[in-house]
Amino acid sequence: MNADQVKSVAVVGAGTMGPGMAATFARYGFKTTLFDIKPEQIEKAKGTVEFVYSTLIRGGFLTEDEAAAGRANLSYSGDLAEDSRWVRQKLDRAGWTDVKVFASGDLDETQIGALLKQGARIDAFGVGTALATPGDAPHLNLIYKLVEVERAGKVREAAKLTRAKVTYPGRKQVFRFARPTGEWKSDMIALEGESPAGGQALLVEVMRGGRRVLPATTVIEARGRCLAGLARLPDHYRQISRNAVYPVRYSSRLSALLEEFRQRVIRKPSRRPR
Repeated sequence: MNADQVKSVAVVGAGTMGPGMAATFARYGFKTTLFDIKPEQIEKAKGTVEFVYSTLIRGGFLTEDEAAAGRANLSYSGDLAEDSRWVRQKLDRAGWTDVKVFASGDLDETQIGALLKQGARIDAFGVGTALATPGDAPHLNLIYKLVEVERAGKVREAAKLTRAKVTYPGRKQVFRFARPTGEWKSDMIALEGESPAGGQALLVEVMRGGRRVLPATTVIEARGRCLAGLARLPDHYRQISRNAVYPVRYSSRLSALLEEFRQRVIRKPSRRPR
């Protein structure tokens, strides 16, 4: 196929350059389709195309009739699954069956799964932003709350009893339980001194007095430990839909300590300024 045989043009990406390119092809008589995976980007592109045509008209470089013809030659699409089928069909029809379709642009595992279910003809996906910053949980909120207070050499438990932000008193340990098959079954948050049967303690001291007390591990070792743990999760906890919630419970002793602390606070006379 040579340039004289080209009758239609596809412009992929309605960002900074795409709308202007599509408007130019369309005004010179090519049937042009502007593609983008984001419908909102397509809407912005339509405004950009109108701005391009109106600017050219005001400058005397384009007539109203020529602009109308350009608009008639230009179409838009924001359906990535449908677009991929269209592209695959055009490539196959041209005899370019060896050309692969690659899709990228703020994609994540949920969108990729949905596209494949819709029958998208995409051979590979480029994932960048979602690898470093997951859109559904871009950060992990951590809050430090006192669980013990030492006064005059005596250690006392501490907790917060606000209904929406209850915290449990005392030093803690997290225990993980496995099924006979080796798959993870559940976790338990317990007091540090507890040792429930069959539970594997997860919390390990790594710093003391500002100094490391365990040898450093490499990134490769950390990755291997993470993958080994994930491999032991049952399949229904590893689905993209996340309908299943991994069970985590508090131990009876920890729950009892919280209730004991609550009753102690209730019985304690309040100190009001006179």
